[in-house]
Amino acid sequence: MQRINVAILNGWFMISFIGALVFTALAAVLHLRGDGRPVLPWITAALVLYGVVLLITMGVNVPLNDKLAAAGAPGHITDLAAVRAHFETRWVHWNIARAVASTAAFGCLTWALVLYGRIPASPGV
Repeated sequence: MQRINVAILNGWFMISFIGALVFTALAAVLHLRGDGRPVLPWITAALVLYGVVLLITMGVNVPLNDKLAAAGAPGHITDLAAVRAHFETRWVHWNIARAVASTAAFGCLTWALVLYGRIPASPGV
């Protein structure tokens, strides 16, 4: 876990992590007018949830990862159990919150897609 920030920071992760927020915002903008407006509340809910995921990540998980990395090499930590106890419970709880918010956002987008598929096509399209 001490190297998680280093291991996770790569292009593929950033595309999926930030891309979810960016593409959801783009979907909201594209549905502000026209036939897609009925799905806008679901897209907005997903956007808010993805924002929550970003806030949890940047405000809780990354700082905890940084503190853990700053504790030093495991072989040089005098009280490894204390370091783990300070890190683990809080990190796991917030990671679960992050996973639930992310899954809920995906569910909102899925439901928006289902609803969008039920909108009758405009005449002449």
